[in-house]
Amino acid sequence: MLLQSASTTSSRLGVFRVKAMWSGGTFRIFLGNADVSDIDLVTPYHEYFNIKLADTDELRDRVFRLRYDVYCRELGWEDPAVFPDGREIDEFDETSIHCLLIHRPSGRDAGAVRLVRPGPESPEPCLPLLTHYDPALFNSDQSPLKQLKGCFGEISRLALREQFRRRPGERDTPDGHGPELFDWTLDDRRRFPHIALGLYLAAATVGLAEGMTSVYAMMEPRLARHLHFGGIYFEPVGEAIEFRGARAPFHISRAMLFKNLTPPLLALLEAIAEDLGVQV
Repeated sequence: MLLQSASTTSSRLGVFRVKAMWSGGTFRIFLGNADVSDIDLVTPYHEYFNIKLADTDELRDRVFRLRYDVYCRELGWEDPAVFPDGREIDEFDETSIHCLLIHRPSGRDAGAVRLVRPGPESPEPCLPLLTHYDPALFNSDQSPLKQLKGCFGEISRLALREQFRRRPGERDTPDGHGPELFDWTLDDRRRFPHIALGLYLAAATVGLAEGMTSVYAMMEPRLARHLHFGGIYFEPVGEAIEFRGARAPFHISRAMLFKNLTPPLLALLEAIAEDLGVQV
């Protein structure tokens, strides 16, 4: 018996067909005609990146300055005047665990993500997504409004510097410097193309290590579909809204993650957990 699903994604280099299928009791993933089910993600991850827990004031300061660069300067989603010290911070940061992604060859801070972890006594709204999402739009028993505080968290404030979001020749240089200061090559991206995915796994790993039973994220539905092909099954818990593009609240439990995660991503999760110094 063979079951399959597929989606098409495009880039300026062409259009790629992504398929995921069960065949002979084995889950296989195809990018175009290439079977990438057994792709080694750990070796290129170790070659190009390191993810650290931002557990010191100095590391958290680097996270906040990176977020300022991305959210205020590059994307224009936040008003720079609100953050005169060049650090993008909000009311959820104090109760969050922060992760910092470092590009090994250059030593540059490449990205960041946080896991918001509300405690039993946290005031409402206890998650960032609840600050801009109408509770009436939740349509699942897995809604955070129906869960006990302290058992869940939210993956939030994922940020990648522009050099890591675009290919060379397709990016602006908001710091005023040219690409000679940072040579992010196509070979780098070809070797480890799942940079944002690594950050999602980092936040999920932290949640697991904290003993959380589930994690939420506000994301584009198409991103959730692409994560699905890797075995990361985020389930929607509410209707999509327009918030910097189409966004919907999604949920993943510990059981869902380990039940469906493909071997390459499971190996990557374990490598990230080792870098973070946590056990899952």
